[in-house]
Amino acid sequence: MTNAIHPYDALMNITARPPIVFVKGEGAYLWDDSGKRYLDFMQGWAVNCLGHSPAIVADALAVQAKQLLTPSPAFFNGPSLKLAKALVANSCFDQVFFANSGAEANEGAIKLARKFGTLYKGGAVASTAVRSRPCRPRARRRSSRCSSPRCPAFQKHSLTISIPSRS
Repeated sequence: MTNAIHPYDALMNITARPPIVFVKGEGAYLWDDSGKRYLDFMQGWAVNCLGHSPAIVADALAVQAKQLLTPSPAFFNGPSLKLAKALVANSCFDQVFFANSGAEANEGAIKLARKFGTLYKGGAVASTAVRSRPCRPRARRRSSRCSSPRCPAFQKHSLTISIPSRS
């Protein structure tokens, strides 16, 4: 989809979108490129639960951006050390782990489970569970190879981490 003002074809289509381009946000409101104001009921979908452009967040970002922007996690940095200390002081945890994405968080959880397992007898053991269900034939199947999770030829794998109890 394209129009004379905004080419949409360079952006991958992940969901149906109306041909509206937002250019400004404040609190619970958004404005499009023609100046029309909208009440944003979907702020939480893209992890924004603070409203659009809250002054306190914008000011803090501006101050921090003049000092340091996201250094590599291979190094320590003042803001992350300060946040980690505050989280430890106000929770039941001795340490915290920061991740930049869901994939990194999942990878970190697996590594932490393995590390925890090595501290105790037996270590962490990975096992694979395989399940299959009867296939429901489709009216027009293009190939004889079934990719349905219900097909006996399709095996669903799930990873479980087992931590042996201390004996």
